[in-house]
Amino acid sequence: MSTPDPMILLACKGLYRTIKAYLPQARYLRAFRLVFIITLYSAAHDPMGIASLGLSSISLASTAPDPELKSKVAPPLNCSFINTSTTTTTTTTTTTTSSITPIHKIQGHGSRSPLVKQFHTIKGIVTADLSSKGQLGGFYIQSIAADNDNDPRTSEGLIIDLKGLPAPISKGDLVILRGRVMEKHGATRIQLTHSPKRCSSGHKIAPTPLRLPSTKEALEALEGMVVTLPQRLIITDNAAFNRWGELTLSVPPRLSPPFSSNSTANSRLTIDSLILDDNSLTKYPSKLGAQVTPHPASLLNTLTLGSESLRIGNEVNPLTGVLDFRFGKYRLQPIKRPSIRLINPRPIAPPRDTHALHTIRLVTFNINNYFNGPKFPTPRGARSESETEIHLSKIVATLVALDADVVGLQELENDGFESQSSIHTLTKALAQRGLNYNFIRPSSAQLGHDRIAVGLLYRPSKLTPINQPLIPSLHNFKRLNRMPLTQTFQLNNSNQRFTVSVNHFKSKSRCPSKKHAKTKQGRLNQDYGMGCWDATRNEAALSLSDWLINTLNAVDFPLFILADLNSYPLETPLQSFASAQFNDPIQSNVEPRQNYSYVYRGKPGRLDYILFYSPDSSAKTQPSNIQVKRAEIWHINADEISGRKGPESTVQNWIGSSDHDPVIVDFEFRQP
Repeated sequence: MSTPDPMILLACKGLYRTIKAYLPQARYLRAFRLVFIITLYSAAHDPMGIASLGLSSISLASTAPDPELKSKVAPPLNCSFINTSTTTTTTTTTTTTSSITPIHKIQGHGSRSPLVKQFHTIKGIVTADLSSKGQLGGFYIQSIAADNDNDPRTSEGLIIDLKGLPAPISKGDLVILRGRVMEKHGATRIQLTHSPKRCSSGHKIAPTPLRLPSTKEALEALEGMVVTLPQRLIITDNAAFNRWGELTLSVPPRLSPPFSSNSTANSRLTIDSLILDDNSLTKYPSKLGAQVTPHPASLLNTLTLGSESLRIGNEVNPLTGVLDFRFGKYRLQPIKRPSIRLINPRPIAPPRDTHALHTIRLVTFNINNYFNGPKFPTPRGARSESETEIHLSKIVATLVALDADVVGLQELENDGFESQSSIHTLTKALAQRGLNYNFIRPSSAQLGHDRIAVGLLYRPSKLTPINQPLIPSLHNFKRLNRMPLTQTFQLNNSNQRFTVSVNHFKSKSRCPSKKHAKTKQGRLNQDYGMGCWDATRNEAALSLSDWLINTLNAVDFPLFILADLNSYPLETPLQSFASAQFNDPIQSNVEPRQNYSYVYRGKPGRLDYILFYSPDSSAKTQPSNIQVKRAEIWHINADEISGRKGPESTVQNWIGSSDHDPVIVDFEFRQP
């Protein structure tokens, strides 16, 4: 191979140095080294061909960056640019060059930086180093006090993305760095093009007070800054903890959905909650084990899955950290370990008077897609055989503790009634714990055509089914609403009868169409917590109540509906049941702050009901032939993290057996 012309060699070296100054990341260098070698090879074989690359005018003096790139390539980082004098609480700085851009200029007044895609040199104090493996891949910096513009519309903090560059920095360091302004996950940040340079250390930033509720504009002006929340906050959602190590915190009291379209809408202009994050983007933050914790380097790593401290309603304080925004939500990356105060302890099992032989306990319980295989993952339930075993053991523990005479179940796998079916497996497991139930079996092979179905268990030592179970032929239950199961029972050694109808109405999710969700009524239903399908659920309530009242014989009353109605107490379906003279004993016996059985996006509400009707009753009085002795909701699930979705080593008890709380009503027949 011939030797390339010396001037061509210098030209290639100049091109290489220009690229290196502009794009120093290792992965780019490897690519451009290859280009450089190919160029040399081409020049050696065809010295004149290099002219086609536009390098013929490059000489020894042209090793500086191309003029087009000159504005993007600053001089090497040098702390001599900065003159500092510091104390333990404040830092004052004078800058001897205009090449450093203030952080508030990077952030700007709006939700996006006005300098996106531009290259800038900035300086600031490191407030949180979250660059460890599995964390956020960078660190936060904040302006020193002397550089603040005192404009309440602009933030003085930024997150810095390392992009694989080494960053020998620590919290409290004053650093100078250079990078490209970017918007990622909705937040402004700097993506480094050079490793940051530490200029001094031991600095402190005083946190800025933040109070909720707040506005998006006010929070945007604190993005990336150290804040402290000097107020009581409670956990209002924990569903993402075992997946992402996150807790949602809000200002007390816990707010329930407005329940009806006549309610006043919550303002969209205020934000009353934020995410307490674990300083990490890791999914399933730790290995499956008895002590499941967030990322090891997180200040939340003392919290364990299954801990009582993670219950919704508990208080978290004090809180100090960096206000972050990503994935559509404001979140706090803690820099001080928060503590949790137990103000919502786990309840004990509802007591039962074992001497009251004529007291009948009814329970309705949505068991969160209990599927028993044999193929895994199941269509809606467990992902593995061990997971379904945990789920089953928790359901069994719950029902054993409740000790009911009649249990209405929702979200059973709709796989029939034979020996391998879900309801048969559940009944057998209960018998092994000493709770002997039979299940009601209709004449059909399955109950409806949905993947899930309702089920009905009863205690044969106390009750006897009368006649065959009733299955309606109503069009409202052909699809969407699950097929009801209705059965009349007679108290053993007595002529007292009652009827139970188990139901599960269409959920609020999966709207009919995107077009519907954007209509005025669709938006209204979403805003007021009703979700979609309210009309479908109301039609089911009207037809079901009419069918039951007109089908049953007079001796088969009182009638009880055990149901997950997927409707809040003041929504249209419940109003329709009330108009048909059905009574809701939970509504009249449970205090408002405890009147919930499910938590959706941090809002508690009741979806589960035991309603009763008797021909001589009214919506506000009890039937004359029965007396309600107890009516309550056992809060063992809605405030917890669902055990079936959690690690397979979760403690084997009733806590987290579902995502719904069971509802209990004890009643007895009045003596004639």
